[in-house]
Amino acid sequence: MDSGDLPGVLARIEQLCQVWGGACRPLIPVEHGRIPETYNQLLLTEAVDHVTADVDITTPPRVEQTRTWDTPMVVAVSGEGPADWPRPVQVVELAADDPWRPVYTAVLGTLPVSPDPKRLEADFLRADLAFEELFPVEGVSTTGSLSDLVARLEKHDRIKPRELSNFHLAYGMEPDTGFFGHSKTFPSRFPARRAAGPNIIVAVSPGSVEDLALLWNLRAAHGDSRVLPIGIPLPELTLEALRMLSEPGRATMFGFAGGKCHLTSASVPSSRLEELAGDDPRIVVAAHEDLLTFGRHPAAPEPRSASGHPGAHA
Repeated sequence: MDSGDLPGVLARIEQLCQVWGGACRPLIPVEHGRIPETYNQLLLTEAVDHVTADVDITTPPRVEQTRTWDTPMVVAVSGEGPADWPRPVQVVELAADDPWRPVYTAVLGTLPVSPDPKRLEADFLRADLAFEELFPVEGVSTTGSLSDLVARLEKHDRIKPRELSNFHLAYGMEPDTGFFGHSKTFPSRFPARRAAGPNIIVAVSPGSVEDLALLWNLRAAHGDSRVLPIGIPLPELTLEALRMLSEPGRATMFGFAGGKCHLTSASVPSSRLEELAGDDPRIVVAAHEDLLTFGRHPAAPEPRSASGHPGAHA
């Protein structure tokens, strides 16, 4: 995606939430046709099928550019009916000028009022198909704030659009429960990533596509079952907010030394982040390059035979 096109990236996220598994697809910000080196390395070293580009780019060797074959989310959920859903899908709307809107979009996902008509036509689906025919939808309007977003992430009585996109898919990395702290004698690969686990807070500069992509990608990698990873608009990032997020239950405690929140950003210098974090021992400032990962591929369950056993053949 073009790193100067924030509305385009928000629109792309809305489209990805209408694709089965779309919420696990990484977004790569591109400036003047150049892929940032951090993402170049991830394309070379992580499990990547191919790249679909909205802009002219040159991908690394052996990384193919092609259009992807999408399964619409409405097809994936079509075996269910509205009465079969114990929880409604909640779509949270914020004003266009609300500074929290990009953060909510990346963390919760979003859906339009009705499915994308071009998508429906391309997949030979009814042009007047409505989401409400398949699952209950609850649209709510709010003013963005950290307390409101955290409350929505802590409650599991509503299905988020990101979760809906990953219907019946297993996704998201688990924290490294064997993490015992950093060792100079036996240094490990990706020490910051291991130490942080999902406990990542992204400082999002106004209009920054790089920060928004970072937040979306971290959420895709670590899953949607926890409060973190999360983002905070830079003007509203305070020590009090960081301390609130570092409380156990919001931050995930794991291993012997895991649990500290890692504050990062693709646009804000580390020196500025250190000022915001103060000397709180629960907050660690980390470079986004050290935390970024695409995570694991989402996995579908094995098909069941008539006998009910996964993988059994007649």
